Amino acid sequence: MKKLKNLLGSLAIAGLLGSTTAQGALVIVTNDIAAGTTNTWVSTNEYLLNTMVYVQSNAVLNIEPGTVVKGGTNAANLIARNGLQNLVAGLWVTRGGKLYATGTVSAPIIFTMEGDDVNNPSDVPPTTTGKWGGIVMMGRASINSAQFAAGQAASPKYDVYEGVATVPSPQTEHIFGGNDDSDSSGALRYVSIRHTGNTFAPGKELNGLTMGGVGSGTDISYVEVLASSDDGFEWWGGTVSTHHLIGAFNEDDDFDTDQGYRGTNQFWFAIKPPWAGSSDSRAMETDGDLNQTVLGDATPFSQWTVYNATLIGRGKGDILDLGGNQGWNARDEAAPNVFNSVFAEFNNGLLLDGDGLYHWTNTTVRASTKNCVWDNVNAGNANGLSFITNAANNHFVGAALLGGISYTNTSKLNPRPLSTSPALTQPALAGAPVTAPYRGAFSGINDDWADDWSAVSTEGYLAASGSKPTIVITNDIAAGTTNTWSGSAEYLLNTMVYVQSNAVLNIEPGTVVKGGTNAANLIARNGLQNLVAGLWVTRGGKLYATGTVSAPIIFTMEGDDVNNPSDVPPTTTGKWGGIVMMGRASINSAQFAAGQAASPKYDVYEGVATVPSPQTEHIFGGNDDSDSSGALRYVSIRHTGNTFAPGKELNGLTMGGVGSGTDISYVEVLASSDDGFEWWGGTVSTHHLIGAFNEDDDFDTDQGYRGTNQFWFAIKPPWAGSSDSRAMETDGDLNQTVLGDATPFSQWTVYNATLIGRGKGDILDLGGNQGWNARDEAAPNVFNSVFAEFNNGLLLDGDGLYHWTNTTVRASTKNCVWDNVNAGNANGLSFITNAANNHFVGAALLTSISYTNTMALDPRPQAGSPALTDALPGAPVATTYRGAFGPNDNWASGWTALATEGFLSTNTVIVPPTAPTITSVAGSGTLSFSVSSQNGYSYILQATPVLSPPAWTNKETLPGNGGTLNFAPVVTTNAMEYFRILAQ
Repeated sequence: MKKLKNLLGSLAIAGLLGSTTAQGALVIVTNDIAAGTTNTWVSTNEYLLNTMVYVQSNAVLNIEPGTVVKGGTNAANLIARNGLQNLVAGLWVTRGGKLYATGTVSAPIIFTMEGDDVNNPSDVPPTTTGKWGGIVMMGRASINSAQFAAGQAASPKYDVYEGVATVPSPQTEHIFGGNDDSDSSGALRYVSIRHTGNTFAPGKELNGLTMGGVGSGTDISYVEVLASSDDGFEWWGGTVSTHHLIGAFNEDDDFDTDQGYRGTNQFWFAIKPPWAGSSDSRAMETDGDLNQTVLGDATPFSQWTVYNATLIGRGKGDILDLGGNQGWNARDEAAPNVFNSVFAEFNNGLLLDGDGLYHWTNTTVRASTKNCVWDNVNAGNANGLSFITNAANNHFVGAALLGGISYTNTSKLNPRPLSTSPALTQPALAGAPVTAPYRGAFSGINDDWADDWSAVSTEGYLAASGSKPTIVITNDIAAGTTNTWSGSAEYLLNTMVYVQSNAVLNIEPGTVVKGGTNAANLIARNGLQNLVAGLWVTRGGKLYATGTVSAPIIFTMEGDDVNNPSDVPPTTTGKWGGIVMMGRASINSAQFAAGQAASPKYDVYEGVATVPSPQTEHIFGGNDDSDSSGALRYVSIRHTGNTFAPGKELNGLTMGGVGSGTDISYVEVLASSDDGFEWWGGTVSTHHLIGAFNEDDDFDTDQGYRGTNQFWFAIKPPWAGSSDSRAMETDGDLNQTVLGDATPFSQWTVYNATLIGRGKGDILDLGGNQGWNARDEAAPNVFNSVFAEFNNGLLLDGDGLYHWTNTTVRASTKNCVWDNVNAGNANGLSFITNAANNHFVGAALLTSISYTNTMALDPRPQAGSPALTDALPGAPVATTYRGAFGPNDNWASGWTALATEGFLSTNTVIVPPTAPTITSVAGSGTLSFSVSSQNGYSYILQATPVLSPPAWTNKETLPGNGGTLNFAPVVTTNAMEYFRILAQ
């Protein structure tokens, strides 16, 4: 006890009697930190200020990391101070006093109101303001004007804190200003100041942190002011520089400067409260001096700089009509300079008053703004726009593309820019204290400087760095536009979103897209009878969703935490609509009469409205068999098959008239209530597809589909199905009146499929459980494949025999393995048992078949399996085995739901490609590259103009063929460009 008393000096101590330790003690502070003393407040105590406590001149107050200091709110306990008309608690550092409050990220120093349990993030909401006085720091740095007449007349000038008594004379504690611009008032670092702004005189509120004449020797960094009824940070003159400041939910200004403030600042973040405000509530108010009689005459000029601010308003339109909502109000002969910053969600970005123009337009220009992003109702008023729209200032007006704007403690506030944000893609002005080649306070989605120590983080407002923000999509991808969805975000589709003709949607690796399931939020679309969410690529539109093994693109249902492998079981189907791709490739028949009669034929997606006429978005078909609808690569599509019209469900991936210019590879559909993949005509080829636990067919073809495919894998759900639930259903055309007359014939090929049924005997008697149902004049060709665990391997219907037995044979199956209750029905057996077709009927000897998430599913062939012999040559990628998997590879590992949700065995080997040999040849303004290749891998030529950080873009992708690949010559207009070739 004696040691503790000596440590606390002249502080009044309460709450320690009967305790043998200082742990958790409440220390009530009513005495000043006396001149000439050094005091330390320790983290094992909590301090309650029951008056305005002054750190007197030549006194030092040290506050340990993790200490909590509270301002008293009980008027009965508060003690009055001379000069302050009202009772108020706070901490006031006088000229010559020093406060060292230096916390850490893990142990910040918290200043808050009495009654706030800082370990309870929700007990005091941010609507609670004005409860105590905050922190005031007075220094000896110069100011350019004073409201106190004697201070204005003095040399050097000084002033008195506005609102305190100056009769008969001001208290020395309340004076600031002087001529020592390098003065130090101490340090605040990793400090959170909360619920301040108490009214200490009529019409006069204190701020979160007020700095009067504070000098450059002071360290103000990593400081937050949350929920002040007045300003967050206010500077009255002085020269202190700051960095990493947060103003959150303050009712007046977040950053307010006046009286000749000069300093260099960086990394400011602010967000306004949508529930409160006033006519002059702004993120920044910048004033120059207190003498308005002569423009710009007061020196030193209020010339200061901030780089990298992100300032968020109350929302575009200011719905509650609270007034204000200005990003930056520049006025009163100030000379601020704001660079590399982001202003979003304000009614006006830059409100530049007429009396603020002096230093912007005078002969010597001292004020400016450059290289900022303006995402507001209006970028600025007329004066502000003249500078924003000046091309020399390099501003960007448009969507800021931040991770997420939220004002509630749902961890959805994400002021970090997405990878496609202009904050990252537009150039930043050089010259900041810390080199930051971006605009705004955050470098990207992984920037964590506000995490952990701030109230916006610990009280659940701020999304953790690296977390993916949710962007709600209700608008189409408009014709003629190119849009990119970032891997640093999640996207929620609350309608059927159409990629319109001549529009491009790029989706980055690692992106998660969710289909909305909450009917209250879904938006209806013409032609679709029911509310449904999905992504629909129209004819002429292009979707490039190209993931990687380590960063696949996932399409799933709302509410699915893709990082939780067990929250949504594969029995969950039909929750959203899936992906639809419409193309201009030919079809051989149409159910829509006008489309059937047309030349070339076209059709309308089945089940959508065609009266009075179909929407153009729903039409597919044409005569461009090389048409491209984009690319899907390393994409997992989950829990689809929503019913969009009576008796009509969408599939996982539907392709209507999709052309051969489209890349569909490494795509999984899991848990669709209808088909996994469905082709209606078209010519697109595919490889490495997975259909898992789909209730209807996994692979369904019709209307003249033609393409060459390889490496398909499917496994049926033993818990669900229907009488026509099959791994493959192959139809030819929609006109059954004349056998085989529709052209182009539905003649397509698949090599190396492994298809697993619901189990021999179909124990639950769900019906169906056919490996392959060939019907309706189709002409499929299935080679080197494995059918296992079905009741029937090949169910060849009578109306399917035409192209198998006609004079010109177009359909066949060869070199397959049939491990089922029956290899096929009578028609099917006639081809399976024909020795010329080289089939094997018997045990497939796959490693392990499992339908549960016990990591026991391993569809690779065991040693001795018939799948390891007798492969028919001619496949796009030469193999020596039958089925989708060789004995030493599992291309389904890593990127699929089967793998990440624990169905697929981890006892697998992914064989990487060997390092290729690359050759480059320089031509006249071009570079040509060639590379040695292996079958089964893709080779991607990429380029970037810089290496730190690189920004690789794909130039060309070529499939490996075992020989040398030659890329098209590259023309570059960059002064420097780097190239690489990825093999994957």
